[in-house]
Amino acid sequence: MSGLSKKRSRKNYKKHNGNEELPVMEENFEHEAIEHEASEHGKVPTEKMEEHEDREMLQNGLTAIRSDIKALKQELCKELAAFKDELKKEMKEEITNLRQEMDRRLVESDRELQAQQRSISEAQTRVAEVEEWKTDANEMLTKMAEQTQRMQEKLTDLEGRSRRNNIRIFGLPEDVEGRSTVAFLEQLFKKELELPEGVDLQIQRAHRALNPKPSPNAAPRSVIVNFLQFETK
Repeated sequence: MSGLSKKRSRKNYKKHNGNEELPVMEENFEHEAIEHEASEHGKVPTEKMEEHEDREMLQNGLTAIRSDIKALKQELCKELAAFKDELKKEMKEEITNLRQEMDRRLVESDRELQAQQRSISEAQTRVAEVEEWKTDANEMLTKMAEQTQRMQEKLTDLEGRSRRNNIRIFGLPEDVEGRSTVAFLEQLFKKELELPEGVDLQIQRAHRALNPKPSPNAAPRSVIVNFLQFETK
């Protein structure tokens, strides 16, 4: 490299120190230096020219890569922003749908709860009515039981009073009374007791015991006689 080229290279280095275009300026100066040296010697240094071309290709490739990276970065930023907006939109829609579904279910739950409360109220009312009816029924049954007891006592008393006028006769053979048990007994009493003629025994009714008719070898049924007055008995 000649002295002129070196001076220009140093001058430009001082002038452009700290500038991003410094490597390009140095390459231009180096290219001029190579051409100047080639003109002085009358030939072109092939190795230096190839090295210079390689550097230019590398520089161009790096510049293209930087441009591609920058464009890719911008495209990624745009796509990321679009994806972010779309994601926000979808999340907003999902949240809105979820809120609507929750509101719908809450409304349905509230309706079901109100229906259950009405059913419970109706059931409680029916239970209260049944309990009231049960109380009334128990009172009525108690009164009926008391009345039945009193009637049973009266019936027992009447039955006892009616039996006071009865006598039971044992040992009379079956069918000995014939068609009229009352007439047979009046004659029997007057004959066996030697009662005077014209005595009215006032027998109201007479009949065999209500048991089934026994066999011929068994004991005969008793005869029950009811008198109108106890004194006659």
